Amino acid sequence: MQHPALGEVNSDKGVANQAQMDTEDDPESNGAEPHEPRITTMPPTMGKLTTHHETWGGLMRRANNTNEILTVVSDGSVRDFTRRGTWAWSIVTKGAPHGLKLGKLSAVGKETIQHQDLLTRETFSYRMEAMALLGGLTYLHEHIKWKGKVQWHTDSKSVIQTYNNRSIQSHPGTWEKQRDKDVWDVMVQIRQQWDGRLTLNHVESHVDRKKDEQGNSRTPTPIQWMNIAVDALADTGYTDKNAPETYIDPQRRNDRYIMVKNGLHNGEITGKTRTQIKEECIMDDTIEKAGESNSSWGESPEHVDWRRMRKTLPTAQMSDTLFASKWMHAKLATNHYVQMYAYYVNRNGRRTRIYSLNARRTLHTTAGKNWSQRCACLWAHTP
Repeated sequence: MQHPALGEVNSDKGVANQAQMDTEDDPESNGAEPHEPRITTMPPTMGKLTTHHETWGGLMRRANNTNEILTVVSDGSVRDFTRRGTWAWSIVTKGAPHGLKLGKLSAVGKETIQHQDLLTRETFSYRMEAMALLGGLTYLHEHIKWKGKVQWHTDSKSVIQTYNNRSIQSHPGTWEKQRDKDVWDVMVQIRQQWDGRLTLNHVESHVDRKKDEQGNSRTPTPIQWMNIAVDALADTGYTDKNAPETYIDPQRRNDRYIMVKNGLHNGEITGKTRTQIKEECIMDDTIEKAGESNSSWGESPEHVDWRRMRKTLPTAQMSDTLFASKWMHAKLATNHYVQMYAYYVNRNGRRTRIYSLNARRTLHTTAGKNWSQRCACLWAHTP
């Protein structure tokens, strides 16, 4: 197979063209100038790969040695869970100034929630951390064909716990509650190829911003510095126009674990199954009722950003939920009160912003208890 940045690879033996590798994997040995980093777009799971020929050639020569140990760090970043997240991973080598440095093999990717995606779809750091792990493991297994061991460092304890959970799919109750099912469906398959060769290590994050018990700034360890560095690398995904959109290849999925809404291409249920289905039903009913109630929602409810409306009002008590539900559906005894104060309503001494109400809560009382009947005709498993 051919990769522009990686040279010609023999897919049967998993080694580079030997003549090319001898001249390019160690440029200083023959007086040549070090190669500039090369960039290529990998398959959709792997993001944008940056490497040097000498780094890649050295890895290929070590790939078949089962005693070799490769150190990798990864991180994910989410600035707006309703819009986009980024991730990155990199190999680690020895070097100044912290004893370790990011190696000349790294990848950066981003994932953007599209307008046509489900309104309940979200992206959090848990998903981005898992995407980084999945992309790195896939690349090392399928393109480097690494036979040795890997020490992988991440600041996500939840990703480590999920990866080490061997019954994630075998137990129906566990899988139903699993978030980001599309990522972990593929991860379970690639995990089989790394059984006994991958060790996930937790590293504390953002130590450079923390203080000790005496109030003094803490000094990160070498591997903590690498976590800080790869976190900055992940942040470049927001501004790097060359960073590709990454997604889970449907061909790698197990159809047994896919559930979609109305057969939509972008309608897969990837979160906690029952919770996400219920919230989709609530959102559908809320949008329908908003179009029928201009007095409460305004003249253009179609312009409401429903993704943000879902999680913008904290409701500490059930009375808060009931009040919000009645308010948004014009069921208050004094509707003129809402109309009089078009932007703020004073309740119990608190000023509540109308346009920050939580649509996720609105139909807990008005929709009734027939969610299951609605869901029965809205959802179906893929064949």
